[in-house]
Amino acid sequence: MKYNQPMFLDHNSYITGFNAAKNHYSIGLESQEIVKHFIPEIEAIGLKYGHKTIQIPYDIRIPSNLFKKIIDFKIEQKKDLKTFWLPPEKRFKSEQ
Repeated sequence: MKYNQPMFLDHNSYITGFNAAKNHYSIGLESQEIVKHFIPEIEAIGLKYGHKTIQIPYDIRIPSNLFKKIIDFKIEQKKDLKTFWLPPEKRFKSEQ
């Protein structure tokens, strides 16, 4: 638990976090780059998303294949990082 939510870490580096809301839970993805990378799959499932999150309604089946791809992507992306968060230039990349 960090920041009052369950988080998954790899070598003490943030991979993803979860946050519960009234009608959905959100998966925190840390950067816009990651959300953009998975937009086709997110939209194919019919999920809502923001700059750094995906919203999953409680009444749909957990998209475990998508979760696995995201987690594998994040672990590979951060394999050489020694910090909890991505560097600011990766986390806060402006829309282009």
